[in-house]
Amino acid sequence: TTLFRSNNSSDFYKTALIVDSGTNGASFLVCMVAAVMVFVYKLHRKTVYRLALYQVFTALAMAAIHVSQAAIINYREELLCKAFAYLSLFVEWTKLLLSAWVTLHLFCFAVFYRNLRRCELVYLVTSLVVPAVIASVPFTTDSYGLAGSWCWIRIRPVGVSNTTGMIEQFALWYGPSLFLLFTCSIAMTLMMCVLQRRLCRRRLDAGGRLCYKDEHWKAFKQLLPLAAYPIVYFIFNIPPFIYRVYRAIVPHHRSAVHDTLAILSAITTSAWCLAAGLTLIVHILMTQLSIFGRKRKYVKVDLWT
Repeated sequence: TTLFRSNNSSDFYKTALIVDSGTNGASFLVCMVAAVMVFVYKLHRKTVYRLALYQVFTALAMAAIHVSQAAIINYREELLCKAFAYLSLFVEWTKLLLSAWVTLHLFCFAVFYRNLRRCELVYLVTSLVVPAVIASVPFTTDSYGLAGSWCWIRIRPVGVSNTTGMIEQFALWYGPSLFLLFTCSIAMTLMMCVLQRRLCRRRLDAGGRLCYKDEHWKAFKQLLPLAAYPIVYFIFNIPPFIYRVYRAIVPHHRSAVHDTLAILSAITTSAWCLAAGLTLIVHILMTQLSIFGRKRKYVKVDLWT
């Protein structure tokens, strides 16, 4: 006996589960490599790398949750499925709030010259307590369970109207996440424009290129990878949002469009885990190593210490 409700949909959902599990398996390995690199180079002592490391830890947790679901999804372990659903929403919110805090941290430093590194504990506490509360809400309506290929908020919870699960999906995740991520992306864009304007000298050298203060330009390059986290996270959340909107409009119709959006949603939902690990690896390579493995001279800026 399986958690899948019908044989016709079983094969499709199993395919989506395989795609999701495979992507998350690769993400888990990449994030492990990124985390090991941080500790090997002793970068965890610097605020900027700790903020990036928190992103990778949440990606590791999400990848582990999705891969673990593949082991129980074919059995009637509904209680365990609800536990995985709770952990999934909890980690998703943790990642979202950490991205928002990273954006605020960088924006205040770049635009207002305010260093919020003393608020690091606040970042962590709020990113754990708030998700724990929000992820508990679906328990009150028994909305957790099998949602397609994985355990999450069901669209048709038992004993509740069919629209309840969809409303909770948008109210507890898609609505707030898209708003926060869109706001973070705008803030990051504005921050980069401000930095570009301030760091660039308004004169041209003999070669016709803009001149930059050497140390400030190196610090700017160190900032770029960290700024990529909320922007990339926002982009990867667009396909799942489109898929959920489509499901809300056409709830009972299976088609090629539905299947394509579902597979794309499965890929991009887990792809941000892979992107988090790759971004940190590139970040380390850019700031610590040259292309030939020679260590770069590290620029000590107040933000990074």
